[in-house]
Amino acid sequence: MKRRILSTLLLVAVMVFFMVPVSQAEMYGKGKMMGGMKYHQKGLEGKFYNKVKFLLKNHEELALTDKQIDDIKALKYKVKKQVISKDTEIDMTKAELSEEMWKDEPDSAVLNKLIDKKYDLKKEKAKILSQGCLDLKGVLNKEQSKEAKKLHMKQMF
Repeated sequence: MKRRILSTLLLVAVMVFFMVPVSQAEMYGKGKMMGGMKYHQKGLEGKFYNKVKFLLKNHEELALTDKQIDDIKALKYKVKKQVISKDTEIDMTKAELSEEMWKDEPDSAVLNKLIDKKYDLKKEKAKILSQGCLDLKGVLNKEQSKEAKKLHMKQMF
């Protein structure tokens, strides 16, 4: 009887030990349920979307006009569509590359061609995102740009 109680208590303790990190990750927004990874992208993509979010969130402080807000939103969706398209092409190229690698006799020339295609697509995606960042800066006038920098620094510290 005592053995059964001890083993049950030990089992419960182990379960609690493994469940705590999972619940903490969900609480602090790192899990998918809480929408944690929504704006935590890295690289140019994260930079672009964070700039859009910052500008739209602080549109009153920056005194953005309705036309500027509409331009920012239109640019966001234009870039998003292009990025999704490039990501799809990259994934298709990865699948083709994987398919070729699993063949009994993979062709080196085909592999090299697919690898070049994959990285050319990634390069095009980076150019789309960098142009999007430049276009975002073009939406603001000089005073708004200065105010945005001040506001960004203020929010960082």
